[in-house]
Amino acid sequence: ERVVSPAAAVARAGAYSRSCLMCSGTAGLLGRWRSWSAILSPAMLFAFFVLQVVVVVAIEPKATVDYVTVSPNPLKAGEVFSITVVGSTFDPVNDKVMLVPSVATCGTANPPKGAPGSVMESVQMRCDGPNSAAGKLVCEGFRVYTVGTWAVCVCDHDRILGSSGGSSDETGNSNELEEDDNSTLAISTTTTSRTSTTTTSVIPQVGCDFKERYVLGGFSKGTLQTKGPRWSGTIEFRVGASDELLLGGEGLGSSDRIRIVEESVQCDDTTQPKPMHTTVDVDSAPIGPRDAASNEWLDRWSDVKFWTPGAYQVCWCGGGADGGCTDA
Repeated sequence: ERVVSPAAAVARAGAYSRSCLMCSGTAGLLGRWRSWSAILSPAMLFAFFVLQVVVVVAIEPKATVDYVTVSPNPLKAGEVFSITVVGSTFDPVNDKVMLVPSVATCGTANPPKGAPGSVMESVQMRCDGPNSAAGKLVCEGFRVYTVGTWAVCVCDHDRILGSSGGSSDETGNSNELEEDDNSTLAISTTTTSRTSTTTTSVIPQVGCDFKERYVLGGFSKGTLQTKGPRWSGTIEFRVGASDELLLGGEGLGSSDRIRIVEESVQCDDTTQPKPMHTTVDVDSAPIGPRDAASNEWLDRWSDVKFWTPGAYQVCWCGGGADGGCTDA
């Protein structure tokens, strides 16, 4: 066995290291590891590899949003639609989207009534639809039950958000929260009496369970418009007399249907059946299509008759492309 003096070993290692200064990638790292292993202690080598891991994690790219499209758009309130988010570095399985009013800032607002109708329901929605990829989220099965204009906010599930907060301009564009792995994103609520008490809710650094994590996207990336009837106030009928029931709005059509129900019924509760109330005369009940005199801005049903005094609600269904209105 050939004996090599320590001085010669250090010299050879140094020569090998110099020969690999121009190496790149795995080969370069392996070469430097071999050369440094001859002269560094085990503790120093462990620290070297810990440093390498930290560097790799720190430079991991973040998701970005270029633009958002919705199909169909515009659509009627209650109609099923899909959302496509185009950008980069997405995780179609774990990244999520949520709708907010178009004037709101992403990360501060809750979703409208619909499916999903809450942040936790948004987490259950899938964005790995057909043709989804690292550069595209395809999110299907959404509904909004309220007429309005909405923006799409995106949650990058593993993005680290700092506690410094974000801001928005007058158009409702949301700015990304700063990345800061040394701080925790939190919401503080303070109540004052004789003593001051602060309650802090900590927002996790990963996941999409809180609205504060939906910081990407916003008004400038694309919007969705839902159309339908506007609030018509109180409509008065005389018991036993036939009268017209008129609903004004935008984007109304021949597939529109209505149900007259108890005042306590929530029209946007999809779990609650909504058959026509028995106080409505069976021959005059506006169960079917609207009258021919209707148009895009007016739904009209004539000869509607009530037999019992009281307060009732009118629930509207736009039918949509599939014409799917049921008593549920």
